[in-house]
Amino acid sequence: MGDIEEKIVKQAAEKGLEVPDRIVNQPDLMPGLELFYIAFEDLNSDRLSAFELGPIPTMAILNYAKYFDIDDVESFKTIIRRMDNAFISFHDKKQKSKERAAEKLKVKRHK
Repeated sequence: MGDIEEKIVKQAAEKGLEVPDRIVNQPDLMPGLELFYIAFEDLNSDRLSAFELGPIPTMAILNYAKYFDIDDVESFKTIIRRMDNAFISFHDKKQKSKERAAEKLKVKRHK
């Protein structure tokens, strides 16, 4: 955990607030993988999403690789795409769980 995250955790504790999910569930990365995590976080904002969470556009990934002069573009693209697929899958499961909970609450209210 970095300095910023530690400050957020400390402030949350002082104010009696929950620590943000992205800090609680922050992955432990093996040395050298920070590049991919940072790239994924940067590219996350390039999604085209109107009503559903869409994938990161391939051109955004390729432009990122070009901008940062990444040598092995194919491997970079493959890793980011796999991270993105896992993220979308996680998000979809979380969304379906929320929808099921809302439906149960709705059924309970009508009884």
